[in-house]
Amino acid sequence: MHCELVVPGLLAEQLANLENMPSMPALERALARARTNDGTATTPEDWLAQALELEAGKLPAGALARATIAQAAPGREEHWIRLDPVHLKLGRESLTLLPGAVLELQEEEAYALRASLHAHFGDRFAEGPIPVSADAWCARLHQPADAGHAPAIALCGLDVDTLLRSGDLPASWHAFLNEAQMLLHDHPVNEAREARGALPVNSVWPWGAGGLPDADLPWHSVSATDPTAIGLARGCGLRHTPLPEHAASWLAACGGEGRHLAWLGMLRAPACLGEQERWADRCARLERDWFAPLLDALNGGRIGMISLHVPEAHGCSSFELMRSDLRRFWRRTRPLAHHVRTSHAR
Repeated sequence: MHCELVVPGLLAEQLANLENMPSMPALERALARARTNDGTATTPEDWLAQALELEAGKLPAGALARATIAQAAPGREEHWIRLDPVHLKLGRESLTLLPGAVLELQEEEAYALRASLHAHFGDRFAEGPIPVSADAWCARLHQPADAGHAPAIALCGLDVDTLLRSGDLPASWHAFLNEAQMLLHDHPVNEAREARGALPVNSVWPWGAGGLPDADLPWHSVSATDPTAIGLARGCGLRHTPLPEHAASWLAACGGEGRHLAWLGMLRAPACLGEQERWADRCARLERDWFAPLLDALNGGRIGMISLHVPEAHGCSSFELMRSDLRRFWRRTRPLAHHVRTSHAR
């Protein structure tokens, strides 16, 4: 059995000098003994695009998200786009983008906002917008169209005007965003959110346009909570399972053979948002519930190989570990902060 893990946010550069870095002996031992490879994927979405043999920035995240909630996957001829709720934060001299991860949007709020957008923009889309989850929405396009390449979480804190001028989001979407912002400005949902001190949903972010890919992927199963990763499994006909809290449950569900992917995305939001305490707490949970049990399973011969992929802004660091690699005792373990710095220096 080959266990493959994707853990965005694990080697985030801004966390290298964190004073209270969690103790992660199992992970640190694994990283010290593993064989290392460097890749070009700078986001988890680009890592998935590479798996689908697509260009960076061309992941059809809208179609993949739709596949998570449809009884049948979208038709290959259908083109979908993500329209995720965001907050545009007005500063003295800039307007910055904050992703849905900071909004703690409730499901009923998402559907109320969606209803207003649908009523106003109904003719623009063939279907939707549809909330796949509270902070992940998608819509079906009448015809193929380009859109932004990166999700809002990857653009957190960046200046919106700079993003628009960069050309990443085609000009055809600029007027749509202006209309959406005016529509959402005094929406009752946002008035209620502001009254209780929560950030309003004052815009949406278009990205990930395209049709469902036709690909032959190497995994026997995919376990995830992220709608893009789940949609990848459903859209490509792979077995998909909800991500359990513990590796032991995952191994039992996967069975004894094959190559299985677990998408461990719980570090991404706190890493992008600079929430060091939440990041450290989730690292400790990953060490206890995933890294230590998997290393024990590898050492005991219950699995044959562990691959760990960490796509970050500087590129993707990948680590491969077999049971025989654990005998490389001369490779001294180092704190996680060392691997953060090393990965960014390569």
